[in-house]
Formats: sequence, C-alpha cells, structure tokens
Amino acid sequence: MSGPIIVLGWDGLDLELAERFGVAGHFGAHAETIGTYVNPADSEPHTKELWPSMITGLHPDAHGISATTDGETRPDWESDALTVLARGADYVLPQRVQTWAGRQLQDQGAKQTAYGPDYYRERGIDAVVAREGATPISIPNYQTERDRRLGLDANRERVWAELSIDRAAAGAEFDPQVDTPRIHDIIGRELGRRLGLTIEALHSGAGLVWTWFGALDTVGHIAPAVDAALERQYYKLAAAQTAAIRRLAPDDATVLAVSDHGIQHGEHTHHATVASGERAPVAAIDHVFEVADWIRRQDPTGRGGAAVDAGEMQAVTERLASLGYIDR
Repeated sequence: MSGPIIVLGWDGLDLELAERFGVAGHFGAHAETIGTYVNPADSEPHTKELWPSMITGLHPDAHGISATTDGETRPDWESDALTVLARGADYVLPQRVQTWAGRQLQDQGAKQTAYGPDYYRERGIDAVVAREGATPISIPNYQTERDRRLGLDANRERVWAELSIDRAAAGAEFDPQVDTPRIHDIIGRELGRRLGLTIEALHSGAGLVWTWFGALDTVGHIAPAVDAALERQYYKLAAAQTAAIRRLAPDDATVLAVSDHGIQHGEHTHHATVASGERAPVAAIDHVFEVADWIRRQDPTGRGGAAVDAGEMQAVTERLASLGYIDR
C-alpha cells in the first residue's frame, strides 16, 4: 500500500445509529462494530484514555494515560470560577475578558489533562501520528503546539461550559441552557474548523492525517434532553463530511472512519465502529487497540519515523513486561 491514510476519528460514532439513520454507507462501503476498552473503575469507555490507545496500540495501563483513578473520574478543570466565567461569557462579559477566560481554561486544561507529543516521546512510546509526514489534528491527549496555537481543544468540558450544562447535576441527560441556534453554532464551529484543517492537510501531501471530531459524542449526550432529530441531523452531516473527504483525497488514499465507543440514549456504549471504502482495514481491525498496528503494517519501516534510542526502547519493554503484556 503506497497511498496516504486519512483517519477521521468520529468520537461516539455508533454503527447501529448510522444504519438506523440511513447513512452508514457514507462512512464507508464496509463497516463493522468493533471492540473497545471499558474502564473497570466505572464500567464505561472513556475518550481520554481510548484515543491515546488508538494512536499507539497500547492498553491504557501501558501508555499511562487513564481517565479514572481509584474509581473516581479525574476532574478536567480545577477552577469552578473559571468554568462559571466561560458558561456565562456570551451574556455578561466583554470580548477581551472572554478571551482571557478561554485562555485560562485552555492553559489549565493543558496542565491537567492535555498530554502532548513530548509525553510519548520521553517515554519511547510510538504514536503513529508522531511519524514524519503525519498530521494529527485535535486528538484527545495528543495536543500539539499547532492545536494550542489554533485553539483546538478536544476537552469536552469547554463544550459543556459553552452549552451551559451543569454536569454535576446532569445524570444521563445533558440539557443545554442555550437556544437552538447557539447549539448549532457551537457544534458547527467545531466541525467546520476541523474539516477545513483536514482538507488543508490533504492538499499539503501528508502521508497520514488523523483528525478527531467530537460532534457526534456531544450530540449523543444532549439529544435525549433536546430533540431526537438533532442526532439524525448530525449523523447526516458527519456522513456527508466523510464522503466529501473521500472525494477530495488522492485516488490511492485510504479513508478510515473510526470511533472509540458508541453512544445511545445519552450513554457511552461498549462497542466502537470502523468503516472504510476499502475492505482490507475493516477486515483487519477488530478492536480499537488494533488501529495503530494496522497503520504500521502499511508502512512497516516507519518511513522517516522519529528514531527511538535503544535505552528508550528498553524502558518501554521493561514497563510492558512488568504489566504482563509481553514476556521478557
């Protein structure tokens, strides 16, 4: 295989819903439900640890990024005051203060939960999106300097704040306290910016483009409290965007739509999705942990990939062995 690989990471893409809404084929002529990792602390798949697993092929215990500790979900933000500022920003704060609050939230989120390329490099972890010729866009817990410069944030807390959702009181239904045009503005901005950057990466000739989209997960959480038609609308939009990327991609490209879990009735489900216009990747990937390895097999030498010295590789080997994933 010699063409580029474009991975469209649709957080929460649920094949059952895509079929129900009549758009499954637009994500790819071949599509399957695949296995995911369910965190044993609270019996739920978590975005924050799954995408690092998908770009590395490693169990969360091996890459060291976990969504929960001792059964408690890690908080995204430490400052309740800043979250309140963001939640009410459009109504009471001047633009310069909104900008300041947004930066504080972003900086705080980066310190708390937004791991970047250095985290993986320092531990000798091979993330496929770190290789030369790869363009990662807004992947949860792989936040690049470019992401930060452009204000791309995969942290859902910012979106919940913009939608004025009190997660502490939400339960299964995340009920936005903003009007419908505002909902579409928030979700549409996120979709549109990432779509534009994906198209730019295609035009630049990147060998691997991996873009994360949070829209389907966001809509999946709020749909039960808003309108069931909202979910259908965004599945159609996500399917259309996937089809558009396929048309814009080079003829020898493979476009892969993947999710970390499904979402129905406002809750994460215990299965994910892989879809493509090509049969081969769909047949080869049975679990979210296998996405990175499939990509590696298309380029087994890691063309121009970042070198990892023997000491770093030994450290990774020792850690995986201590966790019981490999034999010494």
